[in-house]
Amino acid sequence: MFKSIVLALTIFVSSCAYLTTPRDVQDSAAYAIGQVTAMRNTCTSLGETQKLRVEDTIACLEFTDEARKWVEVAKNSPDLKSKEFALERALEILTFLEEVLKEIK
Repeated sequence: MFKSIVLALTIFVSSCAYLTTPRDVQDSAAYAIGQVTAMRNTCTSLGETQKLRVEDTIACLEFTDEARKWVEVAKNSPDLKSKEFALERALEILTFLEEVLKEIK
């Protein structure tokens, strides 16, 4: 069950990047919010089904909160370089979480 959830999440997050090429940073931020939400839902589901310990679930949710903050920074940044930097930070966090969840068996 857990492996299928992680596999589904991995496929979803990976495919989000390939569905449509974002036209601009606002599109990229919208996709990032979708990925953050999917990861948050996965963390919550794994916690509810006791596939993750309570403290691991809390940490997972805190990481998704941090990723969402970076997306908000990107949306509110005044210049393109800052927006791209913030979106890269959000993606790094999501990629880290994805890798951690893959390792949990």
